[in-house]
This record gives sequence, structure tokens and C-alpha cells, in this order.
Amino acid sequence: NCRMGESKCLLGGKCKKHQLCISMILTANNKISTYIGQSSNSFKERYANHLTSFKNEKYESNTHLSKHIWNLKKQNIPYNITWSIVTETPSYHPERKRCSLCLQEKFHILTTEAANILNTRNEIMNKCRHRGKFLLSSV
Repeated sequence: NCRMGESKCLLGGKCKKHQLCISMILTANNKISTYIGQSSNSFKERYANHLTSFKNEKYESNTHLSKHIWNLKKQNIPYNITWSIVTETPSYHPERKRCSLCLQEKFHILTTEAANILNTRNEIMNKCRHRGKFLLSSV
């Protein structure tokens, strides 16, 4: 699927997969931080959005991850990021009445054993963003 090939792809050739719960490991100053995220569209599209928020300061506050990256940049601290798929699970569907993707993201944020997690507590309380496209008001 990936044009770069498995050896150069951030996810080993799986970057075009959809509906993923993703883990990001950030290493800076010999300190390891973890960020759990999700993507209902392809990882490749989500990654492009992350890159935009890492490169353009006007998008600095898009995610807690981008805030942290900009904090490192302002202090001239080099960093390294590795990405991995935690789970593949479907997002909201009206027949199921729940969003497994949002639930999986929340579950992994709560149960991660990482000492330094970049996600915040209020992310657990967020409503599903995928449900809106099925509401009558969005037609």
C-alpha cells in the first residue's frame, strides 16, 4: 500500500490503513514520552496533519502533542518520534450506537504504563467526533 515501501514507511507499509488507534513515542533529552491518538481516516492523512502542526506555529495548539513539540523547538531540544499501531477498530456507526475507535483511544490512554504520557485527563471526557456526521442536523 505504501509508496515508500515497508522499510522506509513509518508503520512498516501500513500507513494507508484507516480507523487506527496509534501510539507515538517521543524521545528528547533521554526522556521518553508517550502520546495515544486515533485516526478514522488513513494514518498517512493524520500524520500529514501532525506534520503541519509541527512545522507551522499557528497550529501549535492543535493537539497536546504539537504543544509539546513546539515547547521542545523553542528550547532548541532535539527529539525523535516513532509511531506504531495500537489497534485497528471501527469508528462510530449508527447501528452499533458506539464508537469503538474513541473507546479504544480512551482505554489505551487510561491503561498505558508510560511514566510520562502527553495526553491529558480531559481527553477521556471528550465526546465522539465521528458520531456527528450521522446526525440529521449535518444533512
